[in-house]
Amino acid sequence: MGLVLIARLATLGAYPLTDTTEARYAEMARKMIGSGNWLTPMFDEGVPFWGKPPLSFWLSAVPMALGGESEFTARLGPLIAGLLVMALLWAWQQNNHLGESKTIANNRLALCGSIVFLSTPLGFIASGAVMTDMAMAAGTTLSMVAFWRAWTAPSERLWGWLFFVGQAIGLLAKGPVAAVLTGVALTLFVLTGLRRDGLKRTVLHAWDCVPWLGGLVLTAVLVLPWYVLAEQATPGFLEYFIVGEHWSRFTQSGWKGDLYGVAHAQPKGRIWLFALLCTLPWALLALVWKIRKPAGLPVVSEAERDYLLAWMLCSALFFTLSGNILPAYVLPGLPAFALLVAGLWQDLPSTRPRHVLTWVTALLTPVVFAGLVFFKPAFFADFSEQANLKRASGQVAYLFERPASAVFYGQGRTMLIKEMVEIDKAISSKKFDIVVPVRKLSDLQTTISARGWREVARSKEFALFSVAAD
Repeated sequence: MGLVLIARLATLGAYPLTDTTEARYAEMARKMIGSGNWLTPMFDEGVPFWGKPPLSFWLSAVPMALGGESEFTARLGPLIAGLLVMALLWAWQQNNHLGESKTIANNRLALCGSIVFLSTPLGFIASGAVMTDMAMAAGTTLSMVAFWRAWTAPSERLWGWLFFVGQAIGLLAKGPVAAVLTGVALTLFVLTGLRRDGLKRTVLHAWDCVPWLGGLVLTAVLVLPWYVLAEQATPGFLEYFIVGEHWSRFTQSGWKGDLYGVAHAQPKGRIWLFALLCTLPWALLALVWKIRKPAGLPVVSEAERDYLLAWMLCSALFFTLSGNILPAYVLPGLPAFALLVAGLWQDLPSTRPRHVLTWVTALLTPVVFAGLVFFKPAFFADFSEQANLKRASGQVAYLFERPASAVFYGQGRTMLIKEMVEIDKAISSKKFDIVVPVRKLSDLQTTISARGWREVARSKEFALFSVAAD
């Protein structure tokens, strides 16, 4: 665990903020600091960002305000959210009434689960990526852990209330999808409970263990003020966010209404492929362990196993029918996957090959990622304008389009020119360096060369030109 955490911390500020998500969200966090407007995230000067609520931006903005604007401080908020998820795994089965042997087993389950969570490709990258998903995962994890604690120990009433605090975190981090995913997981669990305990006992217990009416009021008190104030500040937010970002994005593959980018069109069902890739190599290792010992997982009860399976599968099942998905959509179910794998891990005989295999598996993603960061920095530089802007001598004009990393790293010295008349003037005036999208070079190459420009740097998407010396 220490080695995995060190690898994540060591790489946190060692590579540039990448386009499009990281640089865009870090810039919006910086705009919050500069403008003093912490209510409405701003996509551009005076242009509100209606795509996401503000919690994840706050998580980046606070460290940036306290420690200065850098990659490390921008990514510190997601890391804190990831550490909260891991801390909640330790709360999964802690109970003062358990015997010493059971407490030790639960501590080992939590430690192993934390290692699995952080060392998967998705867990490791998302815990240091400036995006909204880890903040939402912290909220859904709090809700799922709290509901289980309330289910197994109804006398611990605080957990019932914490379930709704988790929902508030999810609603302020990414929106209603957090409540939907939690609802899918709990519905699946209750359905499995009908077979196990019967209708009356299962449904009544689900109703009694959590203060639904008071909890919903608590969630509303925590969440609604921001939604109401956001709509008042920029009318139209709720319609776009609720209808567009949630319903239209889910139901329409390649949705054309995105105001801030493009929909992430994917074939329906690809979320399952993402789930496999995001959990390698642990997923394959767990499959091998399960095949070798089909009757494993004695460290968890039947109800606990069903709960974790429902939690793990909720995201993949829900997004199976969606045509606009990203790998990060798997994240809400990752903590449950980690606990299930940890259960299999503990059930195996303590042998030297098992220890070696699990060490290699746990360190594979951190070592590969750290190797890319420190020995192949061009891998990340290609997805950011930081390197191009370091080579620029002064003001820089981006022709046709300007990525978010150019705004973040430009520190006010970049501009965007879209119209051909103005583009031609910029090329002719030679007052500042110009940056051209690589795919547009064929259209302008002759003009640029004829007027004395030379290419001095290039990322994957953009080429920087300066005036050639006489």
